[in-house]
Amino acid sequence: MLITLILNFIDAGYDVAGEWGIPGRRLLRKGGENRTHHIHIYQHDHPEIFRHLAVRDYLMKNPKEVEAYSDLKERLTESFDETSEYRNAKHDYVVALEKRALEYFKSK
Repeated sequence: MLITLILNFIDAGYDVAGEWGIPGRRLLRKGGENRTHHIHIYQHDHPEIFRHLAVRDYLMKNPKEVEAYSDLKERLTESFDETSEYRNAKHDYVVALEKRALEYFKSK
């Protein structure tokens, strides 16, 4: 089933990046160097799922966080040509964002 799903995404123009640093994840990307989409696929009980969903939901409830994160990402895309440099440059911000998101949901 997973193979069929991934093949459907490939047919839709996505490339498969593999685990991309998180064992058990499958990362799919669309748009080449001007990426427009990222899809993370995990097994239903994977421990990383909650972290991703917590950040998503936190951003949906906090438009100022969305604006700050978006501004950072745009500045970094202007500064770095390589994905690895961009990823490294935003790492500390993302870790702090994840911490804020997880704390927000613990307090609910």
